[in-house]
Amino acid sequence: MGESGSGKSTLAKLLVRVWERNVSLVDGDVYLDGKEVLHIPEEEFRREIRWKKIAMVPQASMNALNPVIRIGDQMIEHCCYRELTGMKR
Repeated sequence: MGESGSGKSTLAKLLVRVWERNVSLVDGDVYLDGKEVLHIPEEEFRREIRWKKIAMVPQASMNALNPVIRIGDQMIEHCCYRELTGMKR
């Protein structure tokens, strides 16, 4: 919870590494179960953490998600799209 514009969505995107191309991490660390997760290799993050230990549902999810398709399937579709289009983190 927080004020509008306080960075809730930005933080959530940072935690699951789905931020836009024009965003870069300047400083800071995030620890999960005692392990720093922002700087581990993408493959390890995808395999061990993303959607297993950290996940997010976007704001206004009824507008962003199709209620008749499983959320996991929609997230996979998003990740595949990012991979196919060359979008970085």
